[in-house]
Parts: sequence; structure tokens; C-alpha cells
Amino acid sequence: METSTESVLTEAVLRRSPLLASCSKAEIDAVLSTGSEQRLEVDQILFEEQDMIEAVWIVAEGEVEAVKKLQGEEVLTREEAGAFFGEIPVLTHERAFVKVRAIVPTRLIRIPEATFRSLMASCPTVAAAVMRSLVDRVRRFTILLQEREKMAGLGTLAAGLAHELNNPASAASRAVTQAEEIMDTYRDLGRRLVQRSWTEAGLNLVQELDDDAALHATEMAEEVAALDPLTRSDREDALANWLSEHGIDDAWECSPSLVAAGFTPNRLSELTQGVEPAELQAALEWAEANARLRQLFGEIRQSTGRISELVAAVKGYSHADRVTPKVADVHMALENTLTMLGYKLRAANISVHREYDRTLPKIKTFGAELHQVWTNLIDNAIDAIVGDTTKAKPSGTIHVRTSRSGACAQVDVIDDGPGISPEALPRLFEAFFTTKDVGKGTGLGLEIVRRIVTRHEGTVTVSPEPGATTFTVRLPFASDEAK
Repeated sequence: METSTESVLTEAVLRRSPLLASCSKAEIDAVLSTGSEQRLEVDQILFEEQDMIEAVWIVAEGEVEAVKKLQGEEVLTREEAGAFFGEIPVLTHERAFVKVRAIVPTRLIRIPEATFRSLMASCPTVAAAVMRSLVDRVRRFTILLQEREKMAGLGTLAAGLAHELNNPASAASRAVTQAEEIMDTYRDLGRRLVQRSWTEAGLNLVQELDDDAALHATEMAEEVAALDPLTRSDREDALANWLSEHGIDDAWECSPSLVAAGFTPNRLSELTQGVEPAELQAALEWAEANARLRQLFGEIRQSTGRISELVAAVKGYSHADRVTPKVADVHMALENTLTMLGYKLRAANISVHREYDRTLPKIKTFGAELHQVWTNLIDNAIDAIVGDTTKAKPSGTIHVRTSRSGACAQVDVIDDGPGISPEALPRLFEAFFTTKDVGKGTGLGLEIVRRIVTRHEGTVTVSPEPGATTFTVRLPFASDEAK
């Protein structure tokens, strides 16, 4: 396959990508002025898994593939003309996580990080395209992990990740959709603001409204979010009454957004001295649309931040190296596991009480193996509480406690379920032995726990008291000095 010699850095090529298809002419011009063309030959690598990414790429001609090394190379995705990639590492400041190389002679358009972030802020459709791409890639990556079955707890990881990603991804998607709808109104208001004749007082009002919204955007969002519903409703009613008294149309629809942006009747009275009624209407309509957009972008920022936290937890949970011992804080693995099982804990109405001794020295660990230990123990505790027939509906408490036991870190996982029968206790750590119903357990979970803990030169024991069943894991500290 031969690539053409004409430049691909054109508006027509950029608009063929879903990333930039709906951007304004000014936004496209910004990409044209800062972007650059990049050529790849067959099998040429654009970046490696551990590289830091400072740009987003659009495939103009040719085809690339994203490759992840999982016991050999696995092709995660192939991207053809119009596709874009690199946006997630840019937004999260994480390493690339995959290797990208050309399958055929390929031409790319490179968009610098600063330009891309500016597009995310100014063009809601860019954020929408990023979110759709993120959801699709997470789905494909989750499927790949399930197929590989790298560890016994992978099914739990995939389910947990899917549930945990659903809320922030859905929230960001909804916010993007709403922002796209508001943008139509925003553009129309902008044209009307430019076309009308303004007095000096009216222009000052527009500037003051914008300055106030920008200055107090973050602090007011936090303050309003902390208000109880009655107090917030009172503020909205008071502002709506002020707007109605000043002849503002749709006063009751506008007041919630203006309250969230920090505006009060007293502040608006200060700003609107000497402003004509028609100018006041136009300025406040624009300020309300501006406030709603700021709120929606705040929701998108919060949701993508949560997704970044989950990605970090997954990376910690599923680290591939099981051969080389690492030194780690035991609490990090516990927290990653609780994050992955968060959906299951909430569904069963189970609260988690943490009692951590943060002064514990670090322990030796092989990759993600200890995550399997905590996953199996906490998952079993959940099942014990859910299966308690003495309760009308699932509910309970799991205590996760860390402490020092001689030269070892001790981790206790305690549930208030019905306990373990005396008959089952001697066989608890045997392979394929299970007390769960048919189809609900393989009988390998605790056998895996015992084997992994033994590999780490530790011990695992159980105290089967009803209402306080305790699994205790002891793991030696990594350094002799700590011992």
C-alpha cells in the first residue's frame, strides 16, 4: 500500500474523524496551526507500553494496531483512517499501557496535549467522542482479561470493574449529551449578545457575571453541593423571586443554575444597577447557560477522575509479574481489592470497617497474587453474610484489620455471618471442597489462598465463631531491620 504525497493536515481530513467532526472552524484552525503530520512504515512503533504520551493522534491514511504483552503479544484493537488514540493517557497522565505500531504504511496527524485539552474544554462533542471511545475500549479490555483468565479472581475483577465504571461513565455521557444541547442555546445567545447595542452598564454586567462565575466556580459548587435540600430550595426560591420582580422570563427555571454558580439576590442587585431591562434579560440568559455548562464540565471532570482512580486500582490489582518479588504496602492491595468489590458490597448492604496500622513495614509480594488472597477472603465473607438465613434480607459488617504480629504483618478479615460448621472446618482449605450451593462455588478459593500465602512464607488460619468468623493471614516483613 502506497501513501499519497499530498498533505493530510487539512480541514477535510480532520473532519473525517469523529473526534473533530463537529468542531467549529476556529477550533479546526487551532489544530491545523499546532498539529503536525507523522509517517510510519510497516511494523514501525509509534510508542511503547511504558512511554508517557504528550499528544493525541488521528489516523489519516493506513492502519495501526494497539498491542499488549500478556504472556505473548495480544492485539487489543486496530485503528483505520478516521480513528483516534492516545487521549486517555493524555487525560489521566498515565503511561501508554499499550504499544502502537503500523500494520501498513501509515500517516498520522499529531495533536499536541495543550491543543487537545483546549478542545476538550471548548467543544463538548470532543468530550462525547472521548467518552464513547473510553467505554468501548474498557469493554474490549475487560473481555480480553476474562478470556485470558490470568488468575482465579479475574471473573470478580471484570464484574467489579464493569459495575464500578458504569456510574461515572454514564454520568459523564449524560453530562456530555446535555452540554451538547446547551451549546445550541449558548451559540444563539452569543450571536444575540454580539448583534445588539449595549450600554456601558450592560457590558459591565456581562463582564462581571462572567468574572463571578469563573472566580467562584469550584468553591461555590462544593458549597452548594453541601447544602441540605431545604436550604438550597430556599436560596433558589429567593433568587427566583428576585428575577421575577425584575421581569426576567423563566425565572424559576433559571434560578437553580444561578444559585449553583454562587449568585444571590444581593449580589445581582449590586451588579445590575443602571442596567436596562432588555439588557438584564439577555445578560442573565447568557449567564445561566454559562453556569449550566460549567456545572456539566465539572461533572465530566469528576466522572473521568473517578475512572482514572479505577484504572489505577485495576493496574495495581492485575499486575502481571508473578516471578520477581516486590516490596509493597499491604494496605494498597487491600484497598484495591475493596474498590473492585465495592459494587458487590453495596448490593448486599454490607458496610466495611477498616482498622489499619499504617506504621507496619512493607511486605514481599509476587505481582497480584496477594490480591487473589484478599479477593477470595472478602468475597467469601460477603457470601457468608448474604447466605445468612436468620436475616430477612442481606446486611452486615466486614472488619478488615491490620496489626503487627512479631516479625509479620497480620491481616484479619472478620464477618458477622453465621460462622462455619464443625464438620466443614477440617476440610476448609482442601481443593474442590465447598459449603456453597451447587453452581455457586468451585471449592478452589481457600485452597488458592493457602497456596499463595505459603508461597509468601506466611500462614493462614480461621476462627469460625458465629457472628465473628475471622480469617487471619500473617506475612513476613520484607526487611530484616523491620523484623
